[in-house]
Amino acid sequence: MQATLKQTSADESLAAGAFVAKRLSEFASVQFADTVMVYLPIAGELNFMPLMQSWIEESRIVCTPVVDWESQTMRAGLLTGLGDDELVQDQHGIRNPAKFIPVPHDTIEVVIVPGVAFTKNGIRLGRGGGYYDKFLAAYAPPIILGVCFDEQVVDSLPAQEHDIRMTAVITPTNTHI
Repeated sequence: MQATLKQTSADESLAAGAFVAKRLSEFASVQFADTVMVYLPIAGELNFMPLMQSWIEESRIVCTPVVDWESQTMRAGLLTGLGDDELVQDQHGIRNPAKFIPVPHDTIEVVIVPGVAFTKNGIRLGRGGGYYDKFLAAYAPPIILGVCFDEQVVDSLPAQEHDIRMTAVITPTNTHI
């Protein structure tokens, strides 16, 4: 799956991301959320940054995962904008807010999560670090939405007790609840 995702172009990620953005916008929990946590895409992940920008312009609180690689933990950092001067890359090439402003975890209403693969019933295969699972288990946001390309939805995945299920899995053509 990772090899397939690496072949995805930036244009394909943005085009598919636009379809997922439309689906996300149809969720009442997303429409009315004041605080949303969403990832900044890396190669092979859906890109719906135009939707993120619109949320910022609507004065919603939009935050992104910020990983502390030493402690192997993840925190929520405020996104004040998506311009090149507002984001920096960490040592692993992941973009983060240039200035870290923490967002209280208990205020996050919706978390939008990428993954390598998902099942229709919400099992997620991540990249192996367990960062999202630890974060989601500790803070238990009410709505957790997995987002991916259609080909990332598979019939089954191994699941462990600590794996957190998605509330729904959203692709460019389907919403699996």
